[in-house]
Amino acid sequence: MVALATQFDGEPLDGPLTLDCTFLMPRPKRLYRKKDPSSKVWHISRPDLDNLIKAVKDALTGIVWRDDSQICELNIRKWHHEKEGHPAAILEVRRCLSD
Repeated sequence: MVALATQFDGEPLDGPLTLDCTFLMPRPKRLYRKKDPSSKVWHISRPDLDNLIKAVKDALTGIVWRDDSQICELNIRKWHHEKEGHPAAILEVRRCLSD
C-alpha cells in the first residue's frame, strides 16, 4: 500500500465506481526460454482472479472508497509479466458514468 499512498491522496470516494485491475504475476523459469514470447503471457494457474480481487477490494476499503459495495463495474485480468518485467498490480478507479 506504500505505492498507493503516493498515487492517491484525499478522502475515500463516494458513489458508484469502476475498478480496472491488471495483475502481473511472477513469470516461471519455464517461460524464459528463447522460443518463449518476451511479452506478457496469460496466467492460468492459482491464485484465482476472485481471490486476487477480493484482497485488493478489502485492502482499499476506507482508503480509496468507503465500501467495496460501491464497485459497480469490474474489469480484471492476470498475466505472467514480460521477460524484462516484474510482478505488479495495476489499478485504475473511476467514477461510473450515467447512461
